Amino acid sequence: MQRTGENLYVGVSALSLLGSIAVQEGHLHAAENYYQRAIQMGTVSAGKPVPMPAIAYAHGGLVAVYYQRNQLDAARSHLEKALPLALQIGQPETIAMA
Repeated sequence: MQRTGENLYVGVSALSLLGSIAVQEGHLHAAENYYQRAIQMGTVSAGKPVPMPAIAYAHGGLVAVYYQRNQLDAARSHLEKALPLALQIGQPETIAMA
């Protein structure tokens, strides 16, 4: 079954929201998994890399997870990935929300 752009967006958004809920409940490992799945879903289509700007929220979520774990290099890496994507969709505040 081929995924459409709309379905990918919904999937990425749903996984990112699940990650956010997991963070709020203190389940950082689960949150990390949700965010990573969202990024994977939003960056690969038919085996080809196609980064979707909506993954900015998932990268922002990983910033929060890694910051809470004091993994600052990983947090910085995801922040650097999140910012240009958030700017593409005109919502840099997305990073602050994660």
